[in-house]
Amino acid sequence: MMCQTELISKSIVRISKRSFAHRLDMLDPNMIEHKGALTRLNNQLDSLYDLLYGSYPTMTESDYQIIVPYLSVLLQTLNGLSEAYNKFDNLWLKEGKERLQMNISAIEEIDHDIRNFKINLRKNPRYTAIVTMAKSL
Repeated sequence: MMCQTELISKSIVRISKRSFAHRLDMLDPNMIEHKGALTRLNNQLDSLYDLLYGSYPTMTESDYQIIVPYLSVLLQTLNGLSEAYNKFDNLWLKEGKERLQMNISAIEEIDHDIRNFKINLRKNPRYTAIVTMAKSL
């Protein structure tokens, strides 16, 4: 999983840098370029989600601890980018903005699921008791 964790971390860093650059580029009035950039960003976010989803079954707490700082920065950056895009009422960007918001929600959801169902759940004494009881049946 360590190689996969490194791959996820590098992917998150690359997307974070690109998202921040897009946020700065919002000052440029050329919306056609923004549409293409937003499409490419959304495609990368789709791939990141697939990578996180595929890693879910084998994700460990130590893997998550490596990824979570990067993921936190990425989500902050994406939310800032989304806010910047929402300030522009432009039909060229409508579909891309909606897709960006869906991607943000999907990544937030997989992060929530990893944190609560893979990491924190195993630390819950009630869960541990139920699993122990089920194994003894």
